[in-house]
Amino acid sequence: MKTAASKSAASIKSAYGDPIGELLGLVDEVTGHLRRSCYGALRVGLRLIALHRATGESDAPGGFTAALAAIEGRAVSSGTAYRWMNAASATLCRAHDEDDIAEVYMPPPGSQAWLALETVLLQASEGMSLRRLSLGFQAPETDIARLDRLTTSAEAGDPAADAMLQKVLTGELTLAQAIRGAAGATATKGKDRRDPVYLDIDGTTGQPCGLMPKCLVTLANTFSAWPDLDKTARKAIRESWKALVAKLPKELR
Repeated sequence: MKTAASKSAASIKSAYGDPIGELLGLVDEVTGHLRRSCYGALRVGLRLIALHRATGESDAPGGFTAALAAIEGRAVSSGTAYRWMNAASATLCRAHDEDDIAEVYMPPPGSQAWLALETVLLQASEGMSLRRLSLGFQAPETDIARLDRLTTSAEAGDPAADAMLQKVLTGELTLAQAIRGAAGATATKGKDRRDPVYLDIDGTTGQPCGLMPKCLVTLANTFSAWPDLDKTARKAIRESWKALVAKLPKELR
């Protein structure tokens, strides 16, 4: 016996064929176009890099500045053009294990060596985030620039960056928090994590050291300023404080 849900699904399939299959086909088609657009953007960036290396900031006809002006005439801002240059530069530097695009050999356009560079860009575009198409050049400390750095690391195969990026997309972390988390994971990768020292004796001074003495200082300062603290906050912390006092060891009561 068919349920209402199965009858509904059957009627949809009868009216529309295979709606999910058709939807996935459309998504694949759009994604394919966007991937090719990523590759095209990287190729534009590569051309501009080569032109800038050849002519510098010259505004002479056929020079780099003239090329930016011509691109803006096609509704692509110079900021976006710089963004595509940065993406191409990062891709080629990663492929050639260089820190600076100036260290990557720039062959004549159209040569076999040039085609090899474009092949690198094509392979990179297959795993590139589609958001790169919409981002223009941004100042280093803007959220978009932070997202760019995080995305670049994730695309390069950094699992910590990829995990942090997912948390940003779900709203669990801000971009600043995610970048700090990814950087911390990279810095401590392969290193043993030491257990925190809660309480010990300093071998030089003979005084208590560790987390607990620091907490006691914080508590003492808090208690000194208690009358001036927010009344709502004082009331809210009361139950947590009572629970802590209940856990005090006998020798501290």
